[in-house]
Amino acid sequence: MWFIGIKKKTLVLEPKPKIVGSDKGEEDMVTIKVVSYNYDECRKALEKIIILDELPFNFVNNHGFKSFYQ
Repeated sequence: MWFIGIKKKTLVLEPKPKIVGSDKGEEDMVTIKVVSYNYDECRKALEKIIILDELPFNFVNNHGFKSFYQ
């Protein structure tokens, strides 16, 4: 596959947990974190989906799946 070895990074916004009793607006704050793409983890997750949901192996050839990963 063409993306093996490419290290992609993305910024992700995650909401901070709400603070009970806070009136400073802190419950609306987010944290920013850098997330790396890991080919092996994605492949294992796909394998798990196919096995647990008993999908045919050619599931990855469907238009919907192709539009998801492109």
